[in-house]
Amino acid sequence: MRKVIRLIVICFMIGLNFFLLSCGGKVDGNQGRIIKKQVTLLDNYVFGKNRQYIYIKQKGWEVALTNKYILTEDFYYQLDENNSFDKNFKNTKFHIIVSDIEHPNKPEFVVDLKNRIDKYQEGYIPIQFWADYIYQGKEYLLVNIQNIKSREYKDVVLDIDSWTVQDKPLDFPKEPIQESYDVSSFSGTNLGDSLSRDNLAILHGRISYLYSSSKSPVLKKYRFSEEYSMVSDAFETGKNSAIYVRPNRVSQEEYYQDLRRWFTPLGQDSIIEIYQTDPKVDKNSKRNTFEDFRRRWKEDSNGTQSNQSSSN
Repeated sequence: MRKVIRLIVICFMIGLNFFLLSCGGKVDGNQGRIIKKQVTLLDNYVFGKNRQYIYIKQKGWEVALTNKYILTEDFYYQLDENNSFDKNFKNTKFHIIVSDIEHPNKPEFVVDLKNRIDKYQEGYIPIQFWADYIYQGKEYLLVNIQNIKSREYKDVVLDIDSWTVQDKPLDFPKEPIQESYDVSSFSGTNLGDSLSRDNLAILHGRISYLYSSSKSPVLKKYRFSEEYSMVSDAFETGKNSAIYVRPNRVSQEEYYQDLRRWFTPLGQDSIIEIYQTDPKVDKNSKRNTFEDFRRRWKEDSNGTQSNQSSSN
């Protein structure tokens, strides 16, 4: 998923009109391309016995999340007629707005990522960042940067304690910590089918709208709405909102069991059993633990790939 996102980012940075326009950019034959993106935090609410989950509502694209902070973006790029930053380098802006989760009354502060990248190595500009990576017990952002002359890309890391840019270590994790919570929307299971009908998606430790649907999500038919009615009501009525896992505050198995409980239909006494809906698979083969779900999901994925290879 992250590789796909990165590919999209690279594509729009070299001038794909459709993506520029969908991101709120505009094309000007004289000035080149102007690309704007602004994400504004509107509301958030922490819940769970260990404050391990957080509801977030924002204006714009999704936020980034670390254990301590909610991160939003405010950037402005102007490319020349050759889709280059070279002539307009001074006109670019890339700010990360940082909100402290545990101290909501503390004022937000701004990290000027363009300035910090320039101090790290002149001639580079930030393109995109991803959170939340854990390396040697500390949290980092992974930042993709581009040379404004050669247009070559490379990755660096941003220490969120000191907000300093550093070389990316050779043994740096390949995926952010939230990837480890992924249940792929329970794809191919009875619960996945139910979530899809109710316009819900669960990916990378995040419960959100099913983006392919124009309809509002439905939480009120599940136990979640009884446990957290305020969050449920806000989620159903708040466009561009999501429920996130807070990294390192809950295990994968605890999260999985919370999802099973939350998405058990109201009125059902027992916690929902999760099984594969493919008629070729034995329905008695349950997926009621995180380990079992991930193992069987990988087996199914590998089996699909093998079948496709053999058919070719």
